[in-house]
Amino acid sequence: IYIYGGIYTDIDTECIIPIDEWISDYELVVSYEPPTTNGIVNFTFAACPKHPALLKCLNELVTQYKSDNYLDKKIKTGTPIQNFGQNAFAIGISNYIQSNPNDEGVRMYSIEENAFSPFIDNKTLVHHKTGTVSNCKNYDSWKEEQYKDFGY
Repeated sequence: IYIYGGIYTDIDTECIIPIDEWISDYELVVSYEPPTTNGIVNFTFAACPKHPALLKCLNELVTQYKSDNYLDKKIKTGTPIQNFGQNAFAIGISNYIQSNPNDEGVRMYSIEENAFSPFIDNKTLVHHKTGTVSNCKNYDSWKEEQYKDFGY
Protein backbone atom coordinates (compact mmCIF):
# COMPACT_ATOMS: atom_id res chain seq x y z
CA ILE A 1 0.00 0.00 0.00
CA TYR A 2 2.84 2.38 0.79
CA ILE A 3 4.41 2.05 -2.66
CA TYR A 4 1.34 1.89 -4.92
CA GLY A 5 -1.46 3.18 -2.72
CA GLY A 6 -4.80 1.47 -2.47
CA ILE A 7 -7.07 -0.21 0.01
CA TYR A 8 -6.19 -2.97 2.43
CA THR A 9 -8.76 -5.07 4.24
CA ASP A 10 -8.49 -8.41 6.03
CA ILE A 11 -10.12 -11.43 4.46
CA ASP A 12 -12.51 -11.65 7.43
CA THR A 13 -14.21 -8.34 6.63
CA GLU A 14 -17.32 -7.42 4.72
CA CYS A 15 -17.82 -4.08 3.03
CA ILE A 16 -21.30 -2.92 4.09
CA ILE A 17 -21.29 0.42 2.26
CA PRO A 18 -19.68 0.68 -1.21
CA ILE A 19 -16.09 1.91 -1.01
CA ASP A 20 -16.71 4.83 -3.37
CA GLU A 21 -19.15 6.25 -0.81
CA TRP A 22 -16.63 6.47 2.04
CA ILE A 23 -13.19 6.78 0.49
CA SER A 24 -14.09 9.98 -1.38
CA ASP A 25 -11.13 12.19 -2.26
CA TYR A 26 -9.13 11.45 0.90
CA GLU A 27 -5.45 10.56 0.78
CA LEU A 28 -5.65 8.49 3.98
CA VAL A 29 -8.68 6.72 5.47
CA VAL A 30 -8.36 5.07 8.89
CA SER A 31 -10.57 4.41 11.88
CA TYR A 32 -10.69 3.71 15.58
CA GLU A 33 -12.30 0.39 16.43
CA PRO A 34 -15.20 0.35 18.86
CA PRO A 35 -15.33 -0.23 21.78
CA THR A 36 -11.65 0.54 22.44
CA THR A 37 -10.44 4.07 23.01
CA ASN A 38 -6.92 3.63 21.68
CA GLY A 39 -7.23 1.04 18.93
CA ILE A 40 -6.58 2.36 15.47
CA VAL A 41 -7.54 -0.53 13.23
CA ASN A 42 -5.18 -2.05 10.73
CA PHE A 43 -7.70 -4.53 9.35
CA THR A 44 -9.00 -1.92 6.88
CA PHE A 45 -7.36 1.27 5.67
CA ALA A 46 -6.72 3.19 2.45
CA ALA A 47 -3.94 5.50 1.37
CA CYS A 48 -2.49 7.23 -1.65
CA PRO A 49 0.98 6.17 -2.82
CA LYS A 50 3.82 7.03 -0.42
CA HIS A 51 1.60 8.66 2.18
CA PRO A 52 3.85 9.92 5.00
CA ALA A 53 1.63 8.32 7.69
CA LEU A 54 2.38 4.88 6.27
CA LEU A 55 6.08 5.73 6.19
CA LYS A 56 5.81 6.47 9.92
CA CYS A 57 4.20 3.04 10.37
CA LEU A 58 7.02 1.35 8.47
CA ASN A 59 9.65 3.21 10.48
CA GLU A 60 7.91 2.17 13.70
CA LEU A 61 7.97 -1.47 12.55
CA VAL A 62 11.73 -1.21 12.07
CA THR A 63 12.16 0.43 15.48
CA GLN A 64 10.15 -2.29 17.19
CA TYR A 65 11.89 -5.05 15.26
CA LYS A 66 15.26 -3.76 16.44
CA SER A 67 14.09 -3.71 20.06
CA ASP A 68 14.89 -6.59 22.39
CA ASN A 69 11.29 -7.55 23.04
CA TYR A 70 9.38 -7.25 19.77
CA LEU A 71 8.35 -10.89 20.02
CA ASP A 72 7.71 -10.83 23.75
CA LYS A 73 5.87 -14.08 24.40
CA LYS A 74 4.57 -12.75 27.70
CA ILE A 75 2.03 -10.63 25.84
CA LYS A 76 -1.44 -11.92 26.75
CA THR A 77 -3.62 -9.79 24.48
CA GLY A 78 -3.04 -11.61 21.21
CA THR A 79 -0.08 -13.21 19.55
CA PRO A 80 3.25 -11.38 19.40
CA ILE A 81 2.95 -10.91 15.64
CA GLN A 82 -0.54 -9.44 16.00
CA ASN A 83 0.64 -6.98 18.61
CA PHE A 84 3.77 -6.11 16.66
CA GLY A 85 1.95 -5.04 13.49
CA GLN A 86 -1.10 -3.51 15.13
CA ASN A 87 0.99 -1.56 17.61
CA ALA A 88 3.37 -0.17 14.99
CA PHE A 89 0.46 0.79 12.73
CA ALA A 90 -1.40 2.57 15.54
CA ILE A 91 1.73 4.44 16.68
CA GLY A 92 2.65 5.51 13.13
CA ILE A 93 -0.86 6.75 12.30
CA SER A 94 -1.24 8.49 15.68
CA ASN A 95 2.12 10.22 15.32
CA TYR A 96 1.23 11.45 11.85
CA ILE A 97 -2.17 12.78 12.92
CA GLN A 98 -0.71 14.50 15.98
CA SER A 99 1.97 16.13 13.82
CA ASN A 100 -0.52 17.12 11.11
CA PRO A 101 -3.83 17.87 12.88
CA ASN A 102 -5.16 20.03 10.05
CA ASP A 103 -4.45 17.65 7.17
CA GLU A 104 -7.73 17.72 5.26
CA GLY A 105 -6.62 14.73 3.19
CA VAL A 106 -6.97 12.46 6.23
CA ARG A 107 -10.28 10.88 7.17
CA MET A 108 -10.07 9.42 10.69
CA TYR A 109 -13.35 7.82 11.67
CA SER A 110 -14.08 8.18 15.38
CA ILE A 111 -15.14 5.41 17.76
CA GLU A 112 -18.66 6.86 17.82
CA GLU A 113 -18.94 6.56 14.05
CA ASN A 114 -18.49 2.77 14.29
CA ALA A 115 -17.17 2.83 10.71
CA PHE A 116 -14.80 -0.17 10.75
CA SER A 117 -16.14 -2.43 13.44
CA PRO A 118 -16.94 -5.92 14.74
CA PHE A 119 -20.42 -4.53 15.46
CA ILE A 120 -22.92 -3.62 12.77
CA ASP A 121 -25.24 -0.65 12.99
CA ASN A 122 -26.52 1.95 10.53
CA LYS A 123 -23.10 3.70 10.51
CA THR A 124 -20.90 0.66 9.86
CA LEU A 125 -18.91 0.82 6.63
CA VAL A 126 -16.76 -2.31 7.03
CA HIS A 127 -17.68 -5.20 9.32
CA HIS A 128 -14.76 -7.07 10.91
CA LYS A 129 -16.32 -10.50 11.32
CA THR A 130 -13.74 -12.03 13.65
CA GLY A 131 -12.81 -8.98 15.70
CA THR A 132 -11.72 -9.78 19.24
CA VAL A 133 -14.93 -8.43 20.70
CA SER A 134 -17.24 -10.19 18.30
CA ASN A 135 -18.97 -13.45 19.11
CA CYS A 136 -17.14 -15.41 16.44
CA LYS A 137 -17.06 -19.06 17.51
CA ASN A 138 -13.74 -19.70 15.76
CA TYR A 139 -11.78 -16.77 17.19
CA ASP A 140 -10.47 -18.53 20.29
CA SER A 141 -9.39 -21.66 18.43
CA TRP A 142 -7.74 -19.53 15.74
CA LYS A 143 -5.83 -17.59 18.40
CA GLU A 144 -4.85 -20.82 20.18
CA GLU A 145 -3.34 -22.15 16.96
CA GLN A 146 -1.24 -18.98 16.61
CA TYR A 147 -0.03 -19.37 20.18
CA LYS A 148 1.02 -22.96 19.42
CA ASP A 149 2.99 -21.73 16.40
CA PHE A 150 5.04 -19.55 18.76
CA GLY A 151 5.67 -22.31 21.31
CA TYR A 152 3.36 -21.21 24.09
